[in-house]
Amino acid sequence: LAGIIGGLSVYRSVGSRLAPERRAELIESAFEEAQRLDSFITNILDMTRLESGKIDFHPEWQSMAHTIAQVGKRIQHRLKRRELVIQPGPSDIEIYMDVMMTQQVLQNLLDNACKYTPDGTRIEIRCSLDERQGFLCHVRDYGPGIPEDKLGQVFDKYARLQKEDSQVAGTGL
Repeated sequence: LAGIIGGLSVYRSVGSRLAPERRAELIESAFEEAQRLDSFITNILDMTRLESGKIDFHPEWQSMAHTIAQVGKRIQHRLKRRELVIQPGPSDIEIYMDVMMTQQVLQNLLDNACKYTPDGTRIEIRCSLDERQGFLCHVRDYGPGIPEDKLGQVFDKYARLQKEDSQVAGTGL
């Protein structure tokens, strides 16, 4: 919120005297921060609803390729310094899923991959069909990874696994 207010405050007070590129940077920065804040709030509200049992899932048949494309559009600003490689799996396969919740999970995974990998690295989404396990969707990044002794905490709500994590904006979801 501070980034949004700060950027827009500068724009409002001296925007007309700034170079067009600098004005565009301020607006883009405020926009990215607003999207990040929206994602934080959505995550926290969804976690609260899940924990209270007051969330209604609405599963439907949907192409995973379409779902991935939607998420990619939503966070393309975060991916601009990363190469996103997508192997969506068989094109004629539809998955029975709650589209909004699946997109939120995928967005969180991609957002974390962007936060914890260096610029210029690759993030991969690979979907496949397995006779025993069914449809699989793997998200892989090429960052430093999670320390082995912290793997048990990965799905703890609001967990920040390393000291450096507190310097990266996020909620730990």
